[in-house]
Amino acid sequence: MIMKNIGNKIEIINEQINKINELDKKIQNELSIKVPQYILDEIIIGGTKENIIALTNLAKLNNKISEQTANTFIQNIDKYI
Repeated sequence: MIMKNIGNKIEIINEQINKINELDKKIQNELSIKVPQYILDEIIIGGTKENIIALTNLAKLNNKISEQTANTFIQNIDKYI
């Protein structure tokens, strides 16, 4: 039983990783920008638009993404949530 639960958790994690990678590629292809992993994670787990925008602004403040990248992403955010 324990091994089955572990197997299920591993499968769920692998599915989330695949979704994150697909979303990352989609954003790069469509917007030609790179978004930090933790923002992609928030989108995949179903975070609110407000939280995703807040994380994007924090990434900008912490020099993880440029202001232009942050603005481009926020302007197009509805396509990805």
